[in-house]
Amino acid sequence: MPSRFPLFTDEIIAGPLIKALVARGWDVERAVDVFGEKTDDEVLFAHTAEQGRIFVTADQPAEAIAIRWLREGRTFHGMIRCPQGITVAELLTRLRLRPTSHVLKAPAEPYDWAFAHLDR
Repeated sequence: MPSRFPLFTDEIIAGPLIKALVARGWDVERAVDVFGEKTDDEVLFAHTAEQGRIFVTADQPAEAIAIRWLREGRTFHGMIRCPQGITVAELLTRLRLRPTSHVLKAPAEPYDWAFAHLDR
């Protein structure tokens, strides 16, 4: 099982998923708790990078921010994009059981892995 690296979820990630992660020992900070609703993805992504967390979103356009940051050489610890409607069981399974080349682990350095797509 991967070590429990800190996560930051945008407002799209459903409450039951967040509760399930927290109940299983994950350190989860929610965008709505820090910034309220409808905060720009750029602000959320910058906060996530500053706090050393992994950005978790179901928002495909938010991925463009991460790609731009990579091109600009800016540091961040990673992004997980999962589909809306993913069940708690599916999310937990996909976080635990990834192919060896895509193991989700606490990154020793930024860019150990930049993206994890948990699409169906």
